[in-house]
Amino acid sequence: MMNTIIESFKGDKNIALIGISTNKQKFGNALLHELTKKGYTVFPLHPLLAEVEGIKCYPDVKTLPDFVTNLILVVNPLATGQIIPQLKDSTHSTGMDAPRCGKRIRFSGCNRSL
Repeated sequence: MMNTIIESFKGDKNIALIGISTNKQKFGNALLHELTKKGYTVFPLHPLLAEVEGIKCYPDVKTLPDFVTNLILVVNPLATGQIIPQLKDSTHSTGMDAPRCGKRIRFSGCNRSL
């Protein structure tokens, strides 16, 4: 089952990314660069940035295009503790249709206590 989830995730070339910044040395920015280099379309999320490295940023999950179903979160643990509850409010933790924002985001392991 885990292999199926991983293959499905890898096969979808549209990925939302939380954890980008204006600092090109940060891991999120390196991941953005590597994913785009490998043919993925990355949809960066940042509440304050309009774009990063020429790519449009989205202020939150609710503003993503409907076809974006995967999300990678690369932020420090303190920020994770704030972001995960917001994502859970917007989506089902099982990857089912999100009741509030109409998105489908897959969560793996987010049912652990933070």
